Amino acid sequence: MENWAAELLEILQKEEALLNSILNKAVLKTDALKTGNVNGIDAIVNHEQPLILQVQAAENKRLALLKRYKLEKFSLSELAAMAGEDYEGCFAQLLSSMNDICENLKKRNGLNSELTKARLEFYNFLKGSETLYENDGRKKQSSSKLGLMDKKM
Repeated sequence: MENWAAELLEILQKEEALLNSILNKAVLKTDALKTGNVNGIDAIVNHEQPLILQVQAAENKRLALLKRYKLEKFSLSELAAMAGEDYEGCFAQLLSSMNDICENLKKRNGLNSELTKARLEFYNFLKGSETLYENDGRKKQSSSKLGLMDKKM
């Protein structure tokens, strides 16, 4: 296997491990969102952020490697084939695993987004305003309706 292929395989293995760690954090975040564990969510996000930065650094390293060897025009599947028969299977398994992790992460992040939205809507209902926050996090104009907690029973 050529030197670039060994380096690329090492980078991709690191990316796979990091993505798997991020997926595990997303699963933990789902449980915390379901129970409303704000401290748990905060702790998970604080662990997630360095992992995301590490994935970004690994991706930048991968792109620099491909540029150095003038391979940036090839897809990872094409590069796997170029690495030789002995390593094509290793690359194929790794790419398949990374695709699965990314697909699961996308689904889990969608679920977490929906859980977060539901929690905010419930909070807004209790507070008596229609919506306090936009989807991008900006504060919306709130109405002056009485909230559930403000009404006499």
